[in-house]
Amino acid sequence: MEVYVDDMLVKSRTAECHVADLNKIFSKLRKYQMKLNPAKCAFGVALGKFLGFIVTQCGVEANPKKIRALQEMVPPKTVKEVQRLTGRVAALGRFVSRSAERCLPLFKILKRPKNFLWSEECQQAFEELRCLLASPPLLTKPQQGEVLYLYLAVSPVAVSTVLVREEDKLQKPVYYTSRVLRDAEIRYSKLKKTILALIISTQRLRPYFQAHTVAILTDQPMKQILQRSDRAGRIAKWAVELGEFDLEYRPRPAVKAQALADFIVECTLPDDPELPLIPTEERPPWVLYVDGSSTLGGSEAGLILTSPDGVVAEQALRLEFPASNNEAEYEALIARLKLAKELKAEDLRVFSDSQLVVSQVLEDFEAKEPSMQKYLQKVRELISALGSFNIQHIPRTENLRADEFSKLATSRMNELPKATVLEYLQTPSTEELEPTMCIDIEPSWMDGFVNYLQDGTLPDDELEARRIRRQAPRYILYEGKLYRRSFTSPLLKCLCPSEAKFGLPRILLSDNGRQFDNVRFREFCFELGIDHRFTSVFYPQTNGETEVTNRTILQGLKARLDRSKEQWVEDLYNVLWAYRTTFRLSTGETPFNLAYGTEAVIPLEIGLPSPRVEHYDTVSNSSQLMGNLDLIEETREAAQVRMMRYQ
Repeated sequence: MEVYVDDMLVKSRTAECHVADLNKIFSKLRKYQMKLNPAKCAFGVALGKFLGFIVTQCGVEANPKKIRALQEMVPPKTVKEVQRLTGRVAALGRFVSRSAERCLPLFKILKRPKNFLWSEECQQAFEELRCLLASPPLLTKPQQGEVLYLYLAVSPVAVSTVLVREEDKLQKPVYYTSRVLRDAEIRYSKLKKTILALIISTQRLRPYFQAHTVAILTDQPMKQILQRSDRAGRIAKWAVELGEFDLEYRPRPAVKAQALADFIVECTLPDDPELPLIPTEERPPWVLYVDGSSTLGGSEAGLILTSPDGVVAEQALRLEFPASNNEAEYEALIARLKLAKELKAEDLRVFSDSQLVVSQVLEDFEAKEPSMQKYLQKVRELISALGSFNIQHIPRTENLRADEFSKLATSRMNELPKATVLEYLQTPSTEELEPTMCIDIEPSWMDGFVNYLQDGTLPDDELEARRIRRQAPRYILYEGKLYRRSFTSPLLKCLCPSEAKFGLPRILLSDNGRQFDNVRFREFCFELGIDHRFTSVFYPQTNGETEVTNRTILQGLKARLDRSKEQWVEDLYNVLWAYRTTFRLSTGETPFNLAYGTEAVIPLEIGLPSPRVEHYDTVSNSSQLMGNLDLIEETREAAQVRMMRYQ
């Protein structure tokens, strides 16, 4: 059964069970004393009009009366007639692909009503709409649990989408959406316009996105952009908004329906000319110069790493352990290979003046000494993580810059240039700690987020999967470790319970009698600052939460209305605010704080200023608000735990 205001539609799977379904509906109507208008009722029909559309077993069709009204219209001669035309097109918008772009000439007239001019462009748009609605498409109905597909297309002035389902290897449309770009949206890049089209679809087709897994078919790197660690501003907001839906990003395949093919071809924007892509083979490589030496004063190494963009990183390395010249060369090479791996360098060119090290890496020479074998094995492990690697021997005269930095490693701190980074190595890079004991890692609260961010895997529990999808945009996976995005700092590292540091318990709960209710134990808890509480045994959860909330609201209304019972609508707003800003015994928090992460300023604090109103400071208040947003998830989880204990 579907109900919208005063329209009701009862649907049955078979004709045999339709009478039984109607009996159930009529019994409900009699129970609540509702009446129907017989003149507006129709029974036992295979199709019917609902919300202005024709609903059939196959899907949703456009109302022929609305199409006929648009077909019989003459070209508008006034602004009022243009408004009437655009209104009729809007009523049939779900059946028209790219409706916003097709109606753009008409919208331009409405922007300048004083200078009305029905141009050739307007006439062409009018004829195109009439021709398109002469044979409107049949919009199919999705089946429960099936995957839907969304095509996105952008143009310089509008964005359009079409939601489709696949049946018998054919794609059939479910809903068309379209919107004209406004103001700054016109200047968005192609990628941003594509993401905006997805946002508009989720807002207009929210029930479809909440009930189905939707595969986004696009040729744009949307998933990589929405999951980047350095996203900010509008992209970050969009990522959070999309996080509650089950979305999959797939490359756009061949379109399996001609109508959809026309939609894609007609509404495809060329690549942004201001963002030329540099092919990978044409990008300059990373360049590394290394040099190491060993003297009586100690061992040192110098490194110069240059990125493809020309950014130079210079470093001096001081070794706090005895090392030969070749070992110092290896230490310098290993240090910069680690940095290149962290920077995800795909093509690295290394230049060194040590012929022995270069020849051993190129496998021209054999490493016979055990220390050289360990260094060579370590270098090869790091090289395997790079896409392309090449090492070349150069004369010392061409490596003077790196040689200078190796000499700076043994200088005093006040003698070093300001831009030079000095690093101390206490032990050789080849030394590895031997494992003393192997333990199994227990399941953690982070596992669900890690699995989802790595390969999109969600738990079987639907509620838990929905929670992870909703909160996942706040997290990022970097080098295998989970971090949460913060409002006060770049990233917050997530820890499992075994990694967290625990102290004495703040509250001790006893739920099995009063065996611990004695003088000695009370003194023990008092000395340690532990709050010892007693609670009743656990009872199963009931469905009385809604009744309790409604009872509280009704009590507040009765207290305010007294004799004027008919004015409850005007006072309901104030009672709801009183409920939202009052601490609940079950959670220990106010509903407003659980929703927004901070307490609301109530009207009483304006008339009778509280300390936080009198000593208000804009800078510190903004900082505290951002800190509260960082802790809002923990506050909600703590409130949920308290509510479960309370029950």
